[in-house]
Amino acid sequence: MTLFAMLCSVPSKMARRISNQSSKHDDYRVEYPQEQEYKEEFRPPSPAPSYTEKDVLSSMLRRVGELEDKVQVLETKPSEMPFEKEELLNAAVRRVDALEAELISTKKVSLFCSNLLVSIFDLNWYRLELSVRLLLNDNN
Repeated sequence: MTLFAMLCSVPSKMARRISNQSSKHDDYRVEYPQEQEYKEEFRPPSPAPSYTEKDVLSSMLRRVGELEDKVQVLETKPSEMPFEKEELLNAAVRRVDALEAELISTKKVSLFCSNLLVSIFDLNWYRLELSVRLLLNDNN
């Protein structure tokens, strides 16, 4: 509440400072009476609830007890995965293995095709070069 009152009063104080500074620099300025500012009643902040050591200790003990209960519940749960989920996981692993094998075979085929294309290009280049030589020899 005090913070709110302070924040509300800052702009009006700044406006007064600016007007006082500008009046020093401006001799021909006409002063108009300012309206009375709204002043909020000052109220001290409400007192924070006081905690005693006994209250804090009992609260902590209660929360630790709740935490222990939750840990016990987690310990009683089986640590093994249910059969259905394990089967789904195994199926996913097998699918990944199959996709990996497909990728490897695709890479091999791609490498073979690129080598074949390079060989064909080289062979055609050689044939073209041979043809050009023959043409040049025939013209001489």
